[in-house]
Amino acid sequence: MRSRPFIYLFEFSFVFLSLEACGPRFQPEESCQFVQNSNGQRVSWKGELPVKLYIHESVPTKYREAVTKALNRWDQALGSRPIFQVAGVINQGSEPVQDRVSVIYWRDKWDGQKAGEQARTTVFWKGNQILEADVQINGQDFSFFWDNQALSGAVDVESLFVHEFGHVLGLAHSASEGSVMATRLASGVLRRSPSKTDLDSLRCEY
Repeated sequence: MRSRPFIYLFEFSFVFLSLEACGPRFQPEESCQFVQNSNGQRVSWKGELPVKLYIHESVPTKYREAVTKALNRWDQALGSRPIFQVAGVINQGSEPVQDRVSVIYWRDKWDGQKAGEQARTTVFWKGNQILEADVQINGQDFSFFWDNQALSGAVDVESLFVHEFGHVLGLAHSASEGSVMATRLASGVLRRSPSKTDLDSLRCEY
């Protein structure tokens, strides 16, 4: 077994750590906006749905409903079967660990060399099957808001969650107009609804 890191250092940042089992190589697939393993296969949860996400107690109470709203936007937009489930609030640990438990963290301390990251999602997979995905929000270097009135100089936390949960599902960044998976989210912008391109991509796997 080998570990291979994929690191994307943009304002929306995420780290994929692949755990690929030794075995036969498969034919490459069309990416459909998904991250792919070294064999060109799309990496996703496959049939292991809904994805169970825990909210760490570090996430401010005022933003926990935004988590649920963001998860529901993916569920409602796809409209087939539930994709996500909030599994509860936990208090163990303070940062992601590889334990097959997917958690959303709010980090008051962030890597000073990566202060431009609004958030980071870490996905662990084996072969082409996602086993775990952890989300971290940069609470040190950014201000946030959550309502329908955009706040100048602050980031809409629901839009940010929608984007990161796309990474949880296996989606990579997208240059498609209107995609919630665009690399950057400007302050004061609401971008909460997955685009047709985003949904067409998801239907390749889900």
